[in-house]
Amino acid sequence: MPKNLRPRLEAAAARLHEVGSPDLAEAVETILSPTGWGHLRRSDPTVSGGEANLDRSMAIAMPVQWRDEIKSKAADAGRKIADDINEGFEQYLAGKFAPEPPARRKGGVGGATTSLNSRPSETLRKQVEEAGAKPSQLAGQYLLQKYQVGPFAPATK
Repeated sequence: MPKNLRPRLEAAAARLHEVGSPDLAEAVETILSPTGWGHLRRSDPTVSGGEANLDRSMAIAMPVQWRDEIKSKAADAGRKIADDINEGFEQYLAGKFAPEPPARRKGGVGGATTSLNSRPSETLRKQVEEAGAKPSQLAGQYLLQKYQVGPFAPATK
């Protein structure tokens, strides 16, 4: 791959403006922008999964045991974590889900923590942020409640 690709593309965009092809020049300039790679990938018909593959990864901090339980229960139900998170975001935005943070225990939850990573809808994620919630916290609460994990697990005798 040529090392001087950017200057050549910038020159191509300038030349396209000169010859009266502003639409082609704009396409080249779009690719050169900071978000250009995403625009290019979005237009690629060979990208498996389409738009869903373009959503940013979101990390949800939680104890390892909770993450593993959620993943297992989702797999048993034939569900994708991202779909569950999107469902939670939609319910929150529709006023049908209000997160119930569990009561904090003295000393925290205990045990090793990790991240549950998923790629929920970027559009829904932004709407949740605009509504004043933190998407990763909201997603974590929804998953814990949906799958009855951690502080929402049924009491055992």
